[in-house]
Amino acid sequence: MDRNIYNQSQQPWTFTVTYDEGGNSGNVYFSGAGTGTAENGPWVVPANADTQTQFTTTDGKSDGTFLIADHTGQTRQFDFSGGSIAHNGDTGPVSLNTPADCDMTITADQW
Repeated sequence: MDRNIYNQSQQPWTFTVTYDEGGNSGNVYFSGAGTGTAENGPWVVPANADTQTQFTTTDGKSDGTFLIADHTGQTRQFDFSGGSIAHNGDTGPVSLNTPADCDMTITADQW
């Protein structure tokens, strides 16, 4: 599944994917605008730039946790599974599953 991160802010944001101790269920590959480690990050998305993400599967599963850090180092985490990022209510400056499932749109400089 191919998705995107849209950084509409004036600061870079960093994305890292982690998995439960039981092993991973697929990987997330980052490409396009940004720098870092393409497989599961950390990947730094520069200000006013778009990054592509590709979710792969292992045994038909794709799930894990996104650690999302703003430019000050403040981090929040969100689980993803089956083509959607889980959250409860407003996620502040990082809109999850927007405009499509597993897309992220960043609209402010920090958490």
